[in-house]
Amino acid sequence: EPTTAPTQAPVEIRLPVSLDPADWSTKNADEMVIAKGADGSLELSNTNGLWPAAGIALDKGITFDPAVSKLVYDITVGPNTNINLFFNGETPNPNEFEENSGKHMSIAPYIEGADHDAGSGDIVGNGATFKGEIDLSKMEINGAAYNEDGTLTLTGVNIYTAGAAGSKVVVRDLSIVTLGEGGDTTTAPVEPTTTASETETTASETNTTDTTITDTTTADGTDVTTGSA
Repeated sequence: EPTTAPTQAPVEIRLPVSLDPADWSTKNADEMVIAKGADGSLELSNTNGLWPAAGIALDKGITFDPAVSKLVYDITVGPNTNINLFFNGETPNPNEFEENSGKHMSIAPYIEGADHDAGSGDIVGNGATFKGEIDLSKMEINGAAYNEDGTLTLTGVNIYTAGAAGSKVVVRDLSIVTLGEGGDTTTAPVEPTTTASETETTASETNTTDTTITDTTTADGTDVTTGSA
């Protein structure tokens, strides 16, 4: 008697950017405080009353198909911030990218519910929390950012903390969620896994597996290797 093959379906794979303070750096160490929050979040505090940025460079990068991917975010902004994504080998290191290269872009216009500074385009938070997702297939991304096969490789991120001294941005999640190879949907749910921010996700909640990026280079060029989750 013929048997029916198990139902195959793509599964969501979560690829979080590390929130470990050791993986982030700033141009001048005295202009920002980079710390880990009590909830495992990344806390970036301005010390000079200007608009410094902290950045992370991903040596191996996160490669994904933007047609089936989204950027998930959970941030608290006070008072202003801007977040830039770097692609195709470019990183936040000012010696490694050109201002008009087309390989980096701000996600500020795509943050749902955010107001923006009329001059800079920064997200105006004043202590507000923004949590949501951005459909990467609908973002206007320059052609220079793409790989030859139409995929994108995220190779860096930087986050500004504009405002008076003590201004802070808190990042609880910044992840690429994409579709991976199909799996047998008739099997039991996978066991919970732990992300870099030490939060648990189960298949019954989001059908998402976590992969932690462990091989990074700080924006000032220092190699950092962290353990896998």
